[in-house]
Order: sequence, then C-alpha cells, then structure tokens
Amino acid sequence: MDALKARSSATGWLGHIYQETIQPSRCNRIWLAWNKNGDFLMLANRQVAIVTGGSGNIGQSIVHALSDQGYRTAVFDRRPPSRDRSSDEVIYLPGDACREDQVNGAFAQLFDREGRLDLLVNAAGISPKREGSTRARLWDLTLDEWTNVINVNLNGVFLTCKAASEYFRRQRSGHIVNIGSVMGFIGATSATSNRFPYSNSGLHYCASKAAVHNLTKSLARELAEFNIRVNCIAPGGVEGGMFRLQEEQQQSLLRQVPLNSFCQARDIAEVVLFLASDTKSRMITGHTVTVDGGWNMR
Repeated sequence: MDALKARSSATGWLGHIYQETIQPSRCNRIWLAWNKNGDFLMLANRQVAIVTGGSGNIGQSIVHALSDQGYRTAVFDRRPPSRDRSSDEVIYLPGDACREDQVNGAFAQLFDREGRLDLLVNAAGISPKREGSTRARLWDLTLDEWTNVINVNLNGVFLTCKAASEYFRRQRSGHIVNIGSVMGFIGATSATSNRFPYSNSGLHYCASKAAVHNLTKSLARELAEFNIRVNCIAPGGVEGGMFRLQEEQQQSLLRQVPLNSFCQARDIAEVVLFLASDTKSRMITGHTVTVDGGWNMR
C-alpha cells in the first residue's frame, strides 16, 4: 500500500481495485485515493465527466479540479491536454465539437470504455482576433468570421448537449455545465479599446454567448423530466485566457471590479464542482451564475 501511494504521489491517486468485472469496458470498481489536501477517498462507481475545450486555460483548470475530486475525466479537444496528469486520470478524445460525427464518436467511445457518463462541461470557445489584436467591426465582419464563432461557441454546445442527453436520459440522471460570458449579458464593441463595462470581445462572440445562456434555460426545461440539470457559468475577465490586455488597460478595468481582482481559472472550476454536486446544488437548474468579482453587478 505504501509503495502504491509513493508511486502515485505526483498525481495523488493511489490506484484502483477491481471488485467485480462484468466486461473489460464496464467494470464495477472501488477506487482508493488521496486528493491534494491529503484526504483519503474511497470511491465506488467512480463518476465520469467529459470536458470540451479541456486543453484551454479554463478547461484545463476544470479538468484538474474534477480529477482531484475523484472524477474519471475525459478531454474532448482538437489539442491534447498538458501532460501533468497521468493517463489513468485524464482520457484524451481528439475531435472537433463542430463535427457531429466526431462528437457522437467521442461520447460513444467514452461510454463504451467507462460504462457511464455523469457530467458534461462545455468549455470550448473562441473569440478570434485579426492582425493587430483587433476584432472586425460590423461593417467589416465577414459571414465566414461570424459563422466560425457561432459554430464553435453555440453549435458545438448544441451538438455535445444532444450527444450527452442520449446517455443521461437512459440513466435518468446527469449534469451539464456550459461556459458563457458576461459579454452575453451586456454586449460589446469591436473597437480596439476596452471601455468599462464593455470590451472588444466582438459582436459574434457576444451573440454566441447570449445564445448559450438562453439555450441553457431551454435545455433545463427540456431535460428536467429526466432528472438532468443544466446550468451555465458566465465568467468576467479570466487571467491567462482570452483576456489579455496591456497593463494600462488592466488597471483601468480593475478599478471597476468591486472585489479588485480578475478571475482565476480555478474560480470557474470551483463553481463547476458546486453545480455538478447533487448534495450542494440539487435544486439548481436553468441558471447562469456570474463569476466576475461584481464587474457586471446589476
């Protein structure tokens, strides 16, 4: 036991014991583990999560938080995740959330391997810039640019929610957490400067995130009869992600944030854990939780 613990000290996982094998891809397991706080965990029927965009800044933090809480976590992304986690903790499923065949294939592969699915987190999203770190204004924005953002930020959410719901409905349980944005509430200019309470996130980005907020409500109504909860998180500026500003711009915006701090990716991950918990958020569905230090307080 001590040898197992030492061998897995880098990740915190001790290992697993097969209690009864039904078939290789569907096993009843008891997992013995320590999280990073040193707490001992014994997890029967380990929960399974899939995170789209799990290789990005916010997505990666969500993957780490879920793994630390005992989830068997899969990353569905065009890019592989970082290698600071063992392959036993994180499964990489390469694919594009805009491609229905790739989405369905990834979900089927995960379910065949693990025999269950408990949580979908949609963290994939883009807000592309043109040369010079600007985004096109209305009169310059092309249909291709618009469609690209809508495909990733909205259509990808629709396709993955649709795929996950097939498994959740069979189980009559499941959780979906979508990542929106405060820009989906207040809109934004596409001009080069950031002016509180707006940013230059782009028209396409803001429209796509507003749609995700409303899609979340609609899905929550649609899936409630199957005991499936659907919620959304709307981050403000998150350090290390899309939110990269010059020092002068950062200080100007920071003065408008009541808590005097920008979000960290871990702040978003903690809310995901809360919304995925059947004990802490059992009666919460159809909500978009704003995580922005009070920036968009209304």
